[in-house]
Amino acid sequence: MSAEYSVATASHNGIELKIFHAPHHSNDNENLFAAVKGGLDYFQENFAPYTFKEFKIVELPYFSSEQSFGAAFPGMYGGVENRFFNLNIDDEPRNPSLSGAIHEFSHQYWGGYITPNYVGGSSMLTEVLAKYSELVLEEKLFGRYSNNEDLNQAIGIYLRNRTRSDNPEKPLSTIGFEPLNYYFKGLHSMTALRDLIGEEKINQALRNLLAKYRHPQRPTSHDLLNEYYLVSDTSQHTIIADLFTRIVFHDFKLDSAHVIEIDNTFTTELNVTALKFVVDEVSNTEFTETINDSIEIAYYSGFPDIENENMTYLTKVKLSNEHTSLSITSDHKPRYITIDPNRYRIDRSLEDNLIEIE
Repeated sequence: MSAEYSVATASHNGIELKIFHAPHHSNDNENLFAAVKGGLDYFQENFAPYTFKEFKIVELPYFSSEQSFGAAFPGMYGGVENRFFNLNIDDEPRNPSLSGAIHEFSHQYWGGYITPNYVGGSSMLTEVLAKYSELVLEEKLFGRYSNNEDLNQAIGIYLRNRTRSDNPEKPLSTIGFEPLNYYFKGLHSMTALRDLIGEEKINQALRNLLAKYRHPQRPTSHDLLNEYYLVSDTSQHTIIADLFTRIVFHDFKLDSAHVIEIDNTFTTELNVTALKFVVDEVSNTEFTETINDSIEIAYYSGFPDIENENMTYLTKVKLSNEHTSLSITSDHKPRYITIDPNRYRIDRSLEDNLIEIE
């Protein structure tokens, strides 16, 4: 790449950071440096040392609305100007450069140090892990549920896209070049996996993957799945398989709720319907399967905020039948109750997941 660039520089723990940008596109340099520094710290602490002496971000010109792309190289990322540069984001409460910069930096690991065998499911070791990297870094800075809006948008894009495809959907473990699936369903699956086994166990699995399969080894999605299985309880393996090796949907419904108050303690009698659907890959038809899962129930003081600012109580309940009667006791009287408030399962109809307490 060659151009009349201005160069911004910084140093972080012995690693030189450089941004090559058009002379008048310097507005976002500090946001980009902050994002990359956060990525360096997290990745080196949790996965493996960064092996290059520098990391560069290089601006590329923007020619058309269809040209919004970038490419990762060893120690460098080249990105189109409309994604990272001169975005006029001074008034944003968060760093909007964070997710993109972390995603691209993470490809030094996921696609660099780990170079998959490019067969079906290879995106699980590249783009899906990059989406996970975005998830954890954003939540470290902005709070536990700060990704909920992005997650809801991702599920919506995934569901709309799958209805437009002429081909039967493949699960993440065998999917081919279908970016709208592995980017957006991938974000959901990693969010659900983090809820299931926890961030530390995921990171342990990824450390082990790096130790065993670093370039020039060529791991597959099945090697990564095996690492998830090794760090998790056997009781969690069915859900892990649902997230990555099958196409699964749920349909939750809160049928009724009644709250009884005794001595400032509130007992909610709740009736729940829960269905699980699995897509047969050959016939592309759905069949039902008995649910056996732990699902969140949340209380809110008003209509639920997407980042749970007004959530007053959260618990998980075991669902093993289509119809379940629950009795939940807490110190909080709910105004609204939701099931699966953080969408760790993909429910295609949310209208009946919420109930108002009169």
